[in-house]
Amino acid sequence: MAEHDDQAATKPLSEWRQGDFALGVGSFLFGDLPEEGDQEGIGAFFDDVDPAGFVVVSQTCDIVSDPSKFGFVAVCPLVQVDSARIKDIARGRAPRLGFVEHAPDGFVADLARLMTLSKQLLASWERCNGFSDPNRALEFSRSLERAFGRFAFPDAFNESIRPLLVD
Repeated sequence: MAEHDDQAATKPLSEWRQGDFALGVGSFLFGDLPEEGDQEGIGAFFDDVDPAGFVVVSQTCDIVSDPSKFGFVAVCPLVQVDSARIKDIARGRAPRLGFVEHAPDGFVADLARLMTLSKQLLASWERCNGFSDPNRALEFSRSLERAFGRFAFPDAFNESIRPLLVD
């Protein structure tokens, strides 16, 4: 990234926060095994359905840091879920999904699908404020912690506590 590009990106980036999002900015890129007849190895594909947008999951301090030193951020797609799934998320039973307060109704962050993009690209997007309630922003950061910092309990332990789970 050229120096003038870094300077152009710095001001818009100063407004971005973890949980902010952009709508209608493109497709989600992911890797998968190639379909039969394609070349050997991992193929890069775009989802058949574009997400509504992307929510930034990088920490705010990383977003606003100097793009010439730290030039990338992590984002997750905003995906639509049904009302039953929304209830699961509210009860903490969907650790791979996170609420974004001001996302369109029925859309949540799919924390299981991360994508990295340049801060220069992020700075070119129209920023939507993800949160106005600091408690909801904190809950979003906690959902990120649950998704990426959770301990994998042994299967035997999980089976032993299954009778204690409340529906």
